Amino acid sequence: LIPLIDNATSSEIDGEKGTLMIVGDPKQSIYRWRGGKAEQFIELSKEHNPFNNPEKVLEHLDKNYRSYSQIIEFNNEFFQLMANEFEHEDYKDLYQNHSRQKTNAKTGGYVNISFIPKTEESESDEALDKTELYLLATLNTIQKVKQQGFELKDIVILTRKRSHGIAVANYLTEQGIPLLSSETLMIQNATEVRFIIYLLKYLKNSFDLEAKAHFLHYVAEHIQDQLPIHDFIAQGMDKKQETEFENWLTNFDISLSFQDIRKKSLYESVETIINKFLKSQNGNAYVQYFLDIVLERDVRNQAGISDFLNYWDKNAEKFSIPSPEGKNAVRIMT
Repeated sequence: LIPLIDNATSSEIDGEKGTLMIVGDPKQSIYRWRGGKAEQFIELSKEHNPFNNPEKVLEHLDKNYRSYSQIIEFNNEFFQLMANEFEHEDYKDLYQNHSRQKTNAKTGGYVNISFIPKTEESESDEALDKTELYLLATLNTIQKVKQQGFELKDIVILTRKRSHGIAVANYLTEQGIPLLSSETLMIQNATEVRFIIYLLKYLKNSFDLEAKAHFLHYVAEHIQDQLPIHDFIAQGMDKKQETEFENWLTNFDISLSFQDIRKKSLYESVETIINKFLKSQNGNAYVQYFLDIVLERDVRNQAGISDFLNYWDKNAEKFSIPSPEGKNAVRIMT
């Protein structure tokens, strides 16, 4: 980058010499794990200058416009305390002399650091493991702040890893606490979307017995009310010929031709499935977002069922709907 920057700073436009502005925060080097070097920035802020322009001005952005006063004051004291722990002189100087922030008009706020009890590997099986202690502490905190007048929608739990988030989500669900998390909002986890995917798999290959069984299970549970679920699935699985299967479905007010659906474009196929089986789910956000994904894929790739199923297998976990606002629930994020 240095020759490119030198070229830009050497040139003049309308008598104005080129300039370079670099903004950063070496103590917040979150990309270190990707090879980012906080040292480069620290060197630049001192004597080091790899560029041809000798005129260098260092500006401290020392006012925090975002946080409440308690947070800022806590950080100032915490960084001062931590500064003495560094052996590296640059880091020590950075935390001791360049990390103080001024407060803004927002006063108040709250910081609390708590530690779970130390767990010993040799303890008996009955002792709670580390994860369970974290989960218990999380639940206790939620109950405590609720008593202080906060609502569930005021609470966000940040976890370091997705697996931690899932553990928290499972535990809090067991405790009857409503949640919003990327897991619960993933389109692929919606029952109706799973039903459409299984039906598409059946349309791709009518000998896919697993797809057929899942399709029948949904119909048994949500659409027909004449037979017990297991009996309905068993009878449907017995109908090996597709025409025979279609005729049997008419007994339950479901009339369709699988062959006709296969002849349609991908988008029309999915629309037909929704109209036949999910009419009552018309306003379902998951179904609507799924339809958008199908349309985009169809327009962009003139995709058929087979192509779309391959695409879905590779990309399904990327799609989630925005969390519904106004729902009184705890949010979980990584």
